[in-house]
Amino acid sequence: MLHRRLGVTMAAVESTSDESRALAELVDRLVAQFPEVPSDSVRAIVNASWEEFTGRPIRDFVPVLAERTARHRLSSKTSAG
Repeated sequence: MLHRRLGVTMAAVESTSDESRALAELVDRLVAQFPEVPSDSVRAIVNASWEEFTGRPIRDFVPVLAERTARHRLSSKTSAG
């Protein structure tokens, strides 16, 4: 199989796909929740929050932790003006 020859396990591929979907859903959710913040800014904040957890061995909680971090940053941004 191609994924085996490339040194990639199916679990890693599925995990990456799941994380990509979770990341996109998070951006959509926060864009809707913070309409006063440009969507590009929301996307950048979410990506930066997500990147903080890169390389962590347990990936199950990354979407929740990244959402909490991004939500806090967006709330601070909107309350600051």
